[in-house]
Amino acid sequence: MSAKKPTTAKQSFYFQPLVRKASAKRVVLNRVKKEILVRAGKAAIKVIRQEIRRSSWKKPPTKLIRSFSYKVGANIVTIESNHPAMKFLEEGVHTHTMEYLKNKTVPIITDTGKLIFRKATAKAMEDGKWVHPGYQGRHFIRRGMKKAHREVTKIIGDWISEEAFKSLEMVTK
Repeated sequence: MSAKKPTTAKQSFYFQPLVRKASAKRVVLNRVKKEILVRAGKAAIKVIRQEIRRSSWKKPPTKLIRSFSYKVGANIVTIESNHPAMKFLEEGVHTHTMEYLKNKTVPIITDTGKLIFRKATAKAMEDGKWVHPGYQGRHFIRRGMKKAHREVTKIIGDWISEEAFKSLEMVTK
């Protein structure tokens, strides 16, 4: 069996729709587009981390929280996580037979806290045992991107207002 490549969860939002929403001229925004995209990336990471912290965890998952980064392209910010479980936490997992455990010995902690070992056999899987119950995705990235999108739209609006006032001041001088 070959080693699996670690999965990453990523989501992006594009700059051009933000520009149209703010109804500003592209020429003016091109000067500060990168700065705005960097702010968008930082805002998205901040919101995603807040979303994770406020979720129900026994203790905060610091490795997961620290796993996020952003990349700025020409017109895009991409949010990524290199945490091996992030894709599954974001999207969820369907109920499935855990074929990947076939013929392996699996450690299990009982309700009393005792450690026992069970072998996942082909027969047990045929009998409907070793079924993962599945769970819904938590959508940290999706929620974070939506909130960051709103924040960035406000940042763009504020910047446009500042630029307009600067232009008016220059004209009136």
